Amino acid sequence: METKSLFQFFLLSVVFLDISLAECNKLCEFWKKFPNRTSCYRQKTNENNRSDSTVPTESSEQSIENNAGATESLYPGSDCFYPIDNVNLSNGSFSANANCTTMYNCTHGIMSVDVEYNCSANAVCETRNGVRRCYCSNGYQGNGVVCTFMTNCHDYFKEGFTTNGIYTIKPTNWNGQPFAVFCNMTEGGGWTVFQRRVNGSVDFYRNWTSYKEGFGELSHEFWLGNDKIYYLTNQGNCQLRIDLVSKYGAPYYANYDLFRINDESDKYRLSGVGKFSGTADAPGNYTGFQVLKYNLKVPFSTFDKDSDKYQDGNCAIKHHGAWWYKSCSRAHLNADYYAANDSNSSIRWWELPRSQFNIKYVEMKVRPV
Repeated sequence: METKSLFQFFLLSVVFLDISLAECNKLCEFWKKFPNRTSCYRQKTNENNRSDSTVPTESSEQSIENNAGATESLYPGSDCFYPIDNVNLSNGSFSANANCTTMYNCTHGIMSVDVEYNCSANAVCETRNGVRRCYCSNGYQGNGVVCTFMTNCHDYFKEGFTTNGIYTIKPTNWNGQPFAVFCNMTEGGGWTVFQRRVNGSVDFYRNWTSYKEGFGELSHEFWLGNDKIYYLTNQGNCQLRIDLVSKYGAPYYANYDLFRINDESDKYRLSGVGKFSGTADAPGNYTGFQVLKYNLKVPFSTFDKDSDKYQDGNCAIKHHGAWWYKSCSRAHLNADYYAANDSNSSIRWWELPRSQFNIKYVEMKVRPV
C-alpha cells in the first residue's frame, strides 16, 4: 500500500472509527518509526467487544518484534485481524498464506505482513503442528526462507534430533549429491558413523574402489567410503570414538580428540590422531593412544593397492582386510570376522583387556570437536 493511500486510509479511520485524538497521536508517532517494507495493522476492542481494524502502517517484521513491546503497544495482548486478506491470528502466533508468499505475524495486537516472504528452493510450503510456513527439506537446516545443508550428524543433533537412525548430509566442499549416513545420538550425541561390524554378514575383504566408495548397509554392517570420510574429517577438527565388544562380551571404548585422513591423491593417509581416552587399553603396556598412533602418517592399503611398509608382502592380504597398515598394524577393525580363534587375521585391538582378538562388535564414528 503506497504512502498516499495509507495516509488517506488513516484519515478515514479517524473520521469513521471510534478512535480518540490521543490514540491518533500515538498511532502517528508509532507509524513514523518504521521503514517501508510490510503492512502493519492494529486491532482494538471497545467496551462492546467490537473489533475494528484501524491504522495501517509501514514496518518491517523485525522492527515490530523489537519495538512493539510495552510502551509502543496500544492494545497489548490483543488478537489481530488483517482485512485485506481476511486473516485472523491470535496474539503471539504467525502463519503464511496458502502458497507461502506472504507471512502474517501477530505480536501485541500488531499484525505484520511480510509480502516478500518466499520459500527457499530447498524448502517446502506446508502445515506442521497447525502452522503453515516454509520448512527446509530433509538434509537442510534453516528457517525455510534460507536453508543450508546439514554437514554432519552433529548439525542434526543441535537442531533437536536425538533419535539414532539414517539421516541425509552434505559435508562442506562435497561436490556430489547429499548422501545418507547413520547418526548415533548417544554418548553426547551427533556422531556420524563410518564403520560398523556386527556379525560378519558383510565381506570386508574388498578392493580399493569398494573402500573408496563404501559398501554394506547403514543400519547394519558397512564402510561409509574413504572419499566421504575424508570430507567429514576435513571440515574442521573431528574427534573419533570407537566402541568395541570383546570375544567375551565385554564393552570397551576408545576416544581420540583428533582424527583426520587425507584424500585419494595421498592414498587416504591417516594424517591426524589426537589424545587418547577410554577403556580400550591395558595400563602399563601399549596405551590406547599408541594403538592408533602406530598407523599415523600411513596410507590406506587394500589387497589390490599395497601402500604399507611391510617388506615380506601385503598386509591387506596377510591380515585379510584393508586398513592404514604400517608393518602391519596394532589394530585391524576391518579384518575377517570369522577368522580362527586368536588369529592375527581376526578383528583385533592391541592390548584390549583379556583378549585382543576376535572382537565381536565395532562401531567407528566422528563428531566435530
